[in-house]
Amino acid sequence: MNLLLPFGRAFGIPINLHYSLSLIVPFLAWRLANDFFPTRYEGWTQISYWLTGFVAVGALFVSILLHELAHSLVARLRGYTVDEITLFVLGGVSSITSETRRAQDEFIISVVGPLTSLGLGLVFWVFYSVTSQTNHPIAALIFYLALINIVLTVFNILPAFPLDGGRVLRSAIWALTGSFVRATNISTRISQVIGTVLVLIGVLEVSQGFILQGVWTGVIGVFVYISATRIRREEPI
Repeated sequence: MNLLLPFGRAFGIPINLHYSLSLIVPFLAWRLANDFFPTRYEGWTQISYWLTGFVAVGALFVSILLHELAHSLVARLRGYTVDEITLFVLGGVSSITSETRRAQDEFIISVVGPLTSLGLGLVFWVFYSVTSQTNHPIAALIFYLALINIVLTVFNILPAFPLDGGRVLRSAIWALTGSFVRATNISTRISQVIGTVLVLIGVLEVSQGFILQGVWTGVIGVFVYISATRIRREEPI
């Protein structure tokens, strides 16, 4: 990660913002202010849509930060050193000094992130159930946070690196085979297949006129494929 902006510390862990956030934050706020919120909540002023959009994006990255903090704090409890947390265009990453030493450690450290996102989604959904009949920006914000945290949960449990699901998959294979190297070999191959499928889905979406959605799906697919390939090269397979 280059071009990082130090943002502060949480529990002594440095938090960095990647420059790519300067591109994704305005874009997401624009989509929320001109599509997501107006479609579901009518009659607001334009400034209300935009303010709610920017607040929602900020809250989204706070949710991602909490997800990464869960990884980092559990890693610390398991005896690992956490260098930093970085938020970037595709989410966040916790930089843990070394690879996990045991399959159990990798499973616990990996699964706690999606569980945190799921917990946040369910809590916000409870609040939304109380405010669902209200045409107010706060109610809209709660709905968005409930929805986006559940989406983050589902996305992160995909069995593909560098997502949490990829590491959960590796930990399971590692536990079954007793071999970290073999588990990495199998899980990265699966990740490359999933990355390729995502790229193909993105191409299909673009061909059907869903250009932004297709490009985004394709970018994620490329990111997954490249990450899995890098991990394969780093391990003595």
